Amino acid sequence: MKGNDLPILPAFCCACFMFKGPLDRLFTHGYQTLLRSIEDAGLAPSNESREVYHEWHGPESDKNRIEIQIGVLE
Repeated sequence: MKGNDLPILPAFCCACFMFKGPLDRLFTHGYQTLLRSIEDAGLAPSNESREVYHEWHGPESDKNRIEIQIGVLE
């Protein structure tokens, strides 16, 4: 990488969920919700996950919007 260049992540097949709220609920109201949906759809999660922070107002804010992506096996 040079200067302000950012790495580009490769595309991957995933399921996603838009979590809204404070970080202390990210796993119980975000990841668990998405993992349940993946299981209900008959899909199998891979070992890859990503978080995309669309809005960040601090760890305790209800205004945070974090997109959770969990890879699914094809």
